[in-house]
Amino acid sequence: MHKLLMVVELASLDTLTCPVDKLTCLHTVVDLIFAQIKAAIGDAHCTDDTFITEENHFPTMTTDDLIPLLITVIIQAKPIHAASNLFYIENFQWTLSPNDAVSLVTFKAALQELLQLNPDHLRPRNEKVLHELGIDDLIEVSSKVCERLSQYGSTQAWSPLDKHLQRTIAMIEASTLEADLPTHSSTANIEKPQFRGVSVGAADGSCTKQCVDDRKDGGLSAGACVGDRLRLRLRLPPPPAWDGAGIRLAIFTFPPPPVLPTLDAEDRRVRGGDLHKINNTR
Repeated sequence: MHKLLMVVELASLDTLTCPVDKLTCLHTVVDLIFAQIKAAIGDAHCTDDTFITEENHFPTMTTDDLIPLLITVIIQAKPIHAASNLFYIENFQWTLSPNDAVSLVTFKAALQELLQLNPDHLRPRNEKVLHELGIDDLIEVSSKVCERLSQYGSTQAWSPLDKHLQRTIAMIEASTLEADLPTHSSTANIEKPQFRGVSVGAADGSCTKQCVDDRKDGGLSAGACVGDRLRLRLRLPPPPAWDGAGIRLAIFTFPPPPVLPTLDAEDRRVRGGDLHKINNTR
């Protein structure tokens, strides 16, 4: 989360106009990086009973530790006019607080280091650190995390990489859980059903039926027979994209009414003679 915030914050540098706003943007990025570092150190060294505080001598961060992380943020944010923005701040922001001056100098050092960086001297990225997981990768990593959990007995002895994988899996599982649709519940008495249905059994003496709803909106979720009426709870989720199939599932409704025989056109015609015979018989 902090990583996304710092990248978005630095990406907005070109949209700012005042030198003080640009300087505040740089200072905010540095603060977010420090917050991310402290959170990572806390996850790596803290246990359930021990917490690192200022009194416990939290590790001191130096500029040498900050510059590589700042270079990573600069690469991801892609500030096109970073050099001109720094020049603009230096020449038009006449008052600098100590913290603002440190942020400005650190950014200048990071840009200088980035310009002098030789990509051939960089080490390859650790392939064990996964930023994106497919279904197969998620299953494989989940099994590995479960094996480590059964091996160590708790997460306290895990390495930072194991904790990173565990957090990644937890976020993916949380995001893939099916959220409940926002519904508006109400109770209604329906005299005549508007559905085609077939019986699927009975439960607790209530009328349990399954029917097909031909409407495009809403549906039926639960109900029970009360006398000759059916008490239903209506669920009205946001209408999905209609595919024209005209089929939605509903439960707890009466069976369809009996189908009456239909008369064709010939049967509907009554001859005058037949009508006269009928009248004479009365």
